[in-house]
Amino acid sequence: MFELAGADVRGYKRGDRVTFDSTVYCGKCGYCRRGEVNLCDNRQVIGVSCGEYRRNGAFAEYISVPRISLVRKPQSLSHEQAGSAGVTFVTAWCAVSEYAALKAGETIVVIGSKGGVGHAAVQIAKHLGAFVIGINRSRDDEAILEDLVLNSSDPKLPELLRSMNAGKGVDVVLNTAGGSMFEIGLTLLAHQGRQVEITSPTGRKANFDLVDFYHNESRLFGLDTLKRDLVASARILEKVAEGFATGTYQPHKIDQVLPLEEARQAYEHVSTGHGGRVVLSMIPIQSGGTE
Repeated sequence: MFELAGADVRGYKRGDRVTFDSTVYCGKCGYCRRGEVNLCDNRQVIGVSCGEYRRNGAFAEYISVPRISLVRKPQSLSHEQAGSAGVTFVTAWCAVSEYAALKAGETIVVIGSKGGVGHAAVQIAKHLGAFVIGINRSRDDEAILEDLVLNSSDPKLPELLRSMNAGKGVDVVLNTAGGSMFEIGLTLLAHQGRQVEITSPTGRKANFDLVDFYHNESRLFGLDTLKRDLVASARILEKVAEGFATGTYQPHKIDQVLPLEEARQAYEHVSTGHGGRVVLSMIPIQSGGTE
């Protein structure tokens, strides 16, 4: 909720409902002076991030952010839904629309399609007109937004996927699971296929056949949205907001909404591996609704 503006801020008034990009830059280093604020030597991320970038203060009733990072909250979303959707949809948009440049009629595999980024990527890919295959660990997962869902532990997974696409492989792989699925992803790619990596929680190193890689003319992208400047992130959020307003996109399931005082319990809940998003709310939680 917008509360108070500096003297030079225009376009917002008290009570406006907004969301924002969490990266803050210094405005003084060489990168900032050249306009490359996404590479700022002193950039910080408000909230949870790796130690060198962390800036405390997100879990509070009031927070000060640059005007340029603000985006109006879609009216169709509650505060809790908007808060849980921003980062995941920005990451998915960058991966699917920009890096992979997915086109209508192509086939994409989303490894981890039931997670936050995967869930967003599936919707963006479907909107672009692609055939979407989800790969997940659970044997009970069903295709809801995806066209097809497969189990990652199936030893015949690469063979199965190639058989479904006339032996050619898939056009794009988005790997949200990290190193454990890195090599498998590469084996699924068609000629000049693209694979996008966004994280590696299960290990920093991976091995793959370099000869096969260059004969197939595969393309590999690493995506770190922390390198995005506030202007770029805000523009993506505006595009995503349009999708929510029209009903094209839906936020990921919210498992729990807890008050700020229960932040520790929220993290403990997440650490157990439960599905869905956990949201900390500054708004008094009332029975029968989240807003």
